[in-house]
Amino acid sequence: MGYGLWAMGYGLDRKRYRLQTRGVRKQLRYEDFGREPEETDMGDYKKLEVWHRAHSIAITVYHRTNRFPKGEMYGLTTQIRRAAISVAANIAEGCGRHGDNELRRFIRISLGSATELEYHVLVARDLGMLDEDSFAELTVQIQKVQGMLASLSNRLAAVPKKNRKPIAHSP
Repeated sequence: MGYGLWAMGYGLDRKRYRLQTRGVRKQLRYEDFGREPEETDMGDYKKLEVWHRAHSIAITVYHRTNRFPKGEMYGLTTQIRRAAISVAANIAEGCGRHGDNELRRFIRISLGSATELEYHVLVARDLGMLDEDSFAELTVQIQKVQGMLASLSNRLAAVPKKNRKPIAHSP
C-alpha cells in the first residue's frame, strides 16, 4: 500500500505528520510512515471496559434465552438476542472506524440497542419467560453499560471540533 493510500485511510495529516485516531493523537517521525497500520495506536475495542461488560451481557442473554419457549424462537428470543449482540458489536465497529465523530455515532447506536435490550428484558419478565432474579441482574448490568456509553459519548463530544476527523474523505 502506497504512502498516499495509507495516509488517507488512516487520517494522516501530511503537514504535521500526525496520525489522528479516535481522540488519540500520536506524533510520527518521517521514517514511521512505512509501518503497518496494526503497529500504530489504533483503537482496540477489547481494551474498553464497556465492551467487556456488553459482551458479558450478550453471553448471559444467550444463556437465559435458551430457556424461553420454543414458540418464541422467531419472536422475542431473536429480538432480545439481536439487541444484546448489537450493543457490543456497535462498540467494536465504532472502534474500527477512524475519527471521534464516527466512534461517537456508533456509541450512540450502541446506547440505543442497550435501551432496546432493557425493554425486551422487561417484556420477557412480564410474560413470565424470565424470572425476577435474572431480570434484576440483567437490568443492573444493562443500566451500568448505558451509563458508561453515555459517559463515553459525552467525552467524545467534548473533543474540540478542530481536533475531529471528518467522516467523509475528499478525493
